[in-house]
Amino acid sequence: MPESKKSLRATFRQVRFSLTDSDVKSRSRLICERLASWSVFRQAETVAFYLPVHNEVDLTPLLSWEARGERIPRHAVSERSVIGVYPASKKWFLPVVESETGVMSFVTYALGDALRTARFGLREPCRREAVVTKQKSAGQLSLVLLPLLAFDRAGGRLGYGGGYYDRFFSIQRSSRSTATVKPPLLIGVAYECQESVETLPVSEHDVPLDGVVTEAGVLLMGNRHL
Repeated sequence: MPESKKSLRATFRQVRFSLTDSDVKSRSRLICERLASWSVFRQAETVAFYLPVHNEVDLTPLLSWEARGERIPRHAVSERSVIGVYPASKKWFLPVVESETGVMSFVTYALGDALRTARFGLREPCRREAVVTKQKSAGQLSLVLLPLLAFDRAGGRLGYGGGYYDRFFSIQRSSRSTATVKPPLLIGVAYECQESVETLPVSEHDVPLDGVVTEAGVLLMGNRHL
């Protein structure tokens, strides 16, 4: 009998918690390098990401490199044509959840902006400007980098059970084939050890990933033509 989502969450949460601080730092940096050298990421003008908790992959080096105009480490780049200065002028967004309604949206964020601690220990911007709602995500976000507990190669994503991302992006799941405005690309962010060998259990409301980035690079799922 396939494992339940609850059991799988416990298993993969323990896998991630087994990583040392040094592991998290070094692997997160490598994952950021993989992203920084990916042509799709480099061309994306509006990117939603998250601030890490509980040993999640830390993506903040991407913002630091952008702010300082640093060069991408050569060993992380597979195509000579993209070696160079980190792509600047991206607009970054973080998720926020309204405490009363439980509705998630995205707001702009710049390195150094004031943050507050919200539900589940998550950090959210104090400033709520340029809000992106569920209905407007297709026109305002190019790329979304999602946290997760586990993933599989069919595009399955095991989250934390709140369903925030699935509800937010459910509108694009049903309209991808007919949309006149290209919906954002959904890319999970994970360590290689978070890959499930078995296909993850999927519910009707679960929105599949377009790809996953790990220490090994970007794995595209084939759910969408780039």
